[in-house]
Amino acid sequence: MILGVFLYVVVLIASVSGIVIGVTTVAKGFARYRQAVTITDTPLSSPDAVAVGPAAVSGTVSAGSPLAVPIAGTDCVAYDLSVRDSGYASNRRPYDERRAAPFSIETETGRIEVSADAVEAAEFDLTEERRDERTVESYENPPKRVVSFERTRNLPERGMQYDRTFDLAWIEPGDDIYAFGRVDANTDLETDGATTGSKGAILRDGDVTPFFSDKAPEKLLRERRFTLAWSVCTGLVLATVSLVVFLWLSGIAPLFLL
Repeated sequence: MILGVFLYVVVLIASVSGIVIGVTTVAKGFARYRQAVTITDTPLSSPDAVAVGPAAVSGTVSAGSPLAVPIAGTDCVAYDLSVRDSGYASNRRPYDERRAAPFSIETETGRIEVSADAVEAAEFDLTEERRDERTVESYENPPKRVVSFERTRNLPERGMQYDRTFDLAWIEPGDDIYAFGRVDANTDLETDGATTGSKGAILRDGDVTPFFSDKAPEKLLRERRFTLAWSVCTGLVLATVSLVVFLWLSGIAPLFLL
């Protein structure tokens, strides 16, 4: 009897999770489709001729004082970190963090500064070399870097109940990067005729969602070619099946059959 009730609750929760995952999958598909349209419709601009407004640039990342990626210790100009706790009875996401150091994108014709607000609001699509997933099991003694990070961020105790996973993504100095965002004139940038174009420019957050990737535009488009159709089909099937299971188990479906 108790086992039956437990299985019923587990399947009910799984059906609700399936609905959420299905809807999220569809939403992600449309988001990646919009990115593909943006990449296709926005030609690369050069810093010495970029117009104010939405623009795409490609070049090498340069930074004066880089940050250190938490947990990993690698030098970076920007990082995105999220913490996931997975337990037997429940899961939680106790912490998310994104930070950026002042940096610029250097090209043969000049450079474009990147504002911190653009990085904080941006979507990242980075290669495996710039992503990492590190898990500390509930029975493990965490490394010193993990202990220091948990203490400075005041994370909740794991105890023996949760495995803690750190999801990392970062951009390093010297990376070749594709960036999209709103470009404005940068009146604070002093032109020197050597490393800068005829006018200063800065990429900000604004009327478009910024986007950063260390992949070439051609690869980004290949990866998104069939994303929308696949995501919509997969998401709708998962959400529909999960909804039917939920309605039936919850007793709502039989009401419509009376």
